[in-house]
Amino acid sequence: MDRFISEPRPIWSFCLVFCLHSVISTPLKSQEPIRTLHHPHTVYWVDVSDNGKYIYSAGKDTVGRVWTMQGKEQVQLLGHESSVSSILRIEKGKRIITGAYDNTAAIWNHKGKLLHRLTGHTNGVINLAVSEADQIICTVSRDKTAKLWDFKGKLIATLEGHTEQVNYALFLPERKQVITGSFDGSIRFWDYQGKQLKSFSPPNTSGIRVLTFSPDGKRIYAGHRDGTITYSTIEGKFIGKTQAHGEMIGQILFRENGQIITASGEQEIKVWDSKLKLVTSWKAHDSYVASIALHGNTLISCSGDETVKVWRLKED
Repeated sequence: MDRFISEPRPIWSFCLVFCLHSVISTPLKSQEPIRTLHHPHTVYWVDVSDNGKYIYSAGKDTVGRVWTMQGKEQVQLLGHESSVSSILRIEKGKRIITGAYDNTAAIWNHKGKLLHRLTGHTNGVINLAVSEADQIICTVSRDKTAKLWDFKGKLIATLEGHTEQVNYALFLPERKQVITGSFDGSIRFWDYQGKQLKSFSPPNTSGIRVLTFSPDGKRIYAGHRDGTITYSTIEGKFIGKTQAHGEMIGQILFRENGQIITASGEQEIKVWDSKLKLVTSWKAHDSYVASIALHGNTLISCSGDETVKVWRLKED
């Protein structure tokens, strides 16, 4: 799996989208994708608009893209000098943020005009997180730091303390805190001034690639390099772990009904119940599944096979 971490290919970046409007209580079944979008190179990240009309994608060709859900390319975000690792829309799509392996992040308007360049990292930007409530962006990087910025691209704070690259960030806006996960195996909590508040490491010898909260916000789930998922209380008490995949976990996503969807380097997407018992899985791509996003029953995935696929998840 580490072959996906070496340059020029960034580790896959995974977004989490929680705009789910219907609950499915029965197991899901896969089917052929209803649509396939083609990139000129590897696609690392996808996001989806709040209204489900637009798909955002980022790839190795240094370009961010905006598509209609029907697969028509609308906008290209041109300006990065290396692979675009991540893309998120903010303010209901009025602005878009990208992170890239040129050590920068960028803020664009919805027409593709570059508004602000976020500079300061000394190695590639791996991932992004946003608190719309506080209008703060978090970038995480191979330089072992995370940085906080305002929506105009002004640096607020640098979060220093991890001993390996930082891979993921989550906001706790009600606490005015941000959480980071790293290949050093630790989960760290910070305030918005950059002060580390606490740290804990789930009992796993493999580094952390991705983090997410349970729907009730009481647990933190971590996806690890060795394919396991560990879960702990928000206070850091270890609860348990599951060997979910044979390769690095790229994303853990919760549905409103408690089901969990995971993606990894095995080309598969897996669906689990709330106790991490496997419900179903299917081969989604011909290379690693880099990112997934959900809007209602529509699942969007992207991959090293240079495609974005749109799937319809149905009840039995």
